[in-house]
Amino acid sequence: MTLRQRLKELTAPFHAELEKTPVAIALAEGSITREDYAIYLTKLAAIHQTLEPILIGMREWAHYEINPALRTRFALLKADLAALEQEIPYTESTVFIDTPPTFETAIGMMYVLEGSTMGGQILSRKLSHMIGADGVPCTRYFQAYGENTMRLWGEFCQFLDCFEAKNPLLSDHVILGACAMFLTIQKDMYELN
Repeated sequence: MTLRQRLKELTAPFHAELEKTPVAIALAEGSITREDYAIYLTKLAAIHQTLEPILIGMREWAHYEINPALRTRFALLKADLAALEQEIPYTESTVFIDTPPTFETAIGMMYVLEGSTMGGQILSRKLSHMIGADGVPCTRYFQAYGENTMRLWGEFCQFLDCFEAKNPLLSDHVILGACAMFLTIQKDMYELN
């Protein structure tokens, strides 16, 4: 099995568990309240606020022609929260402060975040009624890369193939990073219930 296949198969249970949370169900149905939506976005903001600078600071990406700075979404979360007129403070995620990722585990974490852009396209339509004070739907985070979403996901998948070819013994570390990312998100989702 390729790294991509293993990532998909081994993270599937985490993904399925996340989809069962009341928050995920309310998001998928478009029935989440504005208050809960803002709290949900704040939880995601804590993850992105902490992880993105770590990812950007990793020089190894340049060997694979991946620029993580072009794949950040913290600013989109801030814009959505501002449009929701929520005064919820951002807090850093202690997960990444206590255990900073290695490059290999960071790849796995990024796999989860990049993969979420695909489902985000669907959620942005379900949540289009969440109009902010600026008159724009507060779904910037879910819209992510807009019409470039499929292309950027494809590029990330090609990167995974390239990384695996050059580092066949490090694939397990990538998978561990992906599982850790899912567990972090899962913990936050259960705290919302």
